[in-house]
Amino acid sequence: MAWRAPNRRLLRCVVFLAVVRSARACTTLAVGKAASKDGSVFLSHSDDGEVNGDARLCYVPAADYLAGSSRPIYYDTEDYPRFVGVGRGSCYEPKNGQEPSKPIGSIPQVAHAYAYFEATYGIMNEHGLGIGRHPLFVIPIGAMI
Repeated sequence: MAWRAPNRRLLRCVVFLAVVRSARACTTLAVGKAASKDGSVFLSHSDDGEVNGDARLCYVPAADYLAGSSRPIYYDTEDYPRFVGVGRGSCYEPKNGQEPSKPIGSIPQVAHAYAYFEATYGIMNEHGLGIGRHPLFVIPIGAMI
């Protein structure tokens, strides 16, 4: 029996599966307008790496601030709850005896902050402007297959 070269697509899939090895990793999915039926753009991220990850999608209402105001910043472990306090939406108000988060510093506050939705990795304001991150390397699956 003569040797036959393996199917390239099959070989790429096997290599991909060997690299991934487990489902204990985050996954980011991006679909551009040319890849969707109606021209919509999609961006999704799963946060599967934490045992006690904070999976909430929280709404933070728009607010106006006095000139010279500062915005407190907090340490984030990405565990539930990622923040506990008032003035940042009902999602974060203390529940069942939770202690308010303690600030670790502050930054200058803008005069007007748009409303936004936030999760562990992503934020999108009321105008549809969003930002997110992926903490590890990226494997472009479509390019591999």
